[in-house]
Amino acid sequence: MTSLNRRTEPRPDRSWLLWTPFAAVLAALLCAWAAPWAVRGFALVPAPARIEEVRDGVPRVLVDTGAAAPVEAAAHGAHAPGGPLDVTVRHVPSLPEAAVLADHLSPWPFVLLAVLACLAVPAVWGPSGLRAAWNRGRRRPSPRSRRRRPRPDRDRDRGARLWRPVLAGAVSGTLCAAAGALLAVRGLVLAAVSTEDFPDLGAVAPLTAAWLLLPAGAFLGVRALLRYADRAPVRTVPAEVRTLPARLSSGLLLCAVALAGTAAAGGWAWGLYREHRAMAATDTGTALVSEVRERDVRGGCRAEADLHYTVAGLSYGATLDVPCEDTGRLRSERFVDVEWSRARPEYVRWTP
Repeated sequence: MTSLNRRTEPRPDRSWLLWTPFAAVLAALLCAWAAPWAVRGFALVPAPARIEEVRDGVPRVLVDTGAAAPVEAAAHGAHAPGGPLDVTVRHVPSLPEAAVLADHLSPWPFVLLAVLACLAVPAVWGPSGLRAAWNRGRRRPSPRSRRRRPRPDRDRDRGARLWRPVLAGAVSGTLCAAAGALLAVRGLVLAAVSTEDFPDLGAVAPLTAAWLLLPAGAFLGVRALLRYADRAPVRTVPAEVRTLPARLSSGLLLCAVALAGTAAAGGWAWGLYREHRAMAATDTGTALVSEVRERDVRGGCRAEADLHYTVAGLSYGATLDVPCEDTGRLRSERFVDVEWSRARPEYVRWTP
């Protein structure tokens, strides 16, 4: 029979674990969406290439890597109409499928680095950061001597009592972090060169596993480090370290969120404005309708048409949203009238 006087410790609330898989999937989707720009930030290897087609605004090129056959790749950047088709591209080392035109410079890797910097500074130098937690652990009296006069060089764990839990956490954390890093690299590479519609499940699956393993590895590693700081003997008590002001640390975290949101919204708005400005001066012609697709979506019907046309000797392809009532007409007509931007022919619209 359980005694009524027995004191019971309250159980920790672990309901947040139920949301962990959903958070990992959301983070994986965001990484898969940003992978084409993030991975191409490492495009450093120059190589000759030839532009074969511009598909949905992305030049499709054949990269000469010195192998028997060239490698087909989607190269980020813009091709000026009438410009040379033989160009130089930069691709990621050992990954020629991730390429950019030599004169193209994307701001997205710099935005990503700025966001990571805003997150890393408070994590290390903030009032609750790693540096402050290590210092508190070294200054804190050992658990067995907190009611007595602190003796930093005594009454702390030594030998197996200290190193077994520290090494267990450090080794398991390192293995989780290493496995997560390998899965993250694989997922980012697959997402960066994928030709499927977003999201690519082949890339999202390893990214989801990576986002489950990387936080677990970081948690285990940091806990092992702080356990060593709290339990290992100290010869001289270190002085208290200075940290960032709490308001500045919180401001950097808010800055990271604001920067990421502003960059995403600004990039979308800039794309709409660039298309509107490019369509101010247009040329007319005909385009081949290669495929028409209908999709049932909530609240109605959505249809897409794949068009192919030629401008200045270069083939262009575009996927346009069309009204569902016009799908029969597009299927029956092999060629349709279109107009495209004179400066950026990848911007095209159907003129029924």
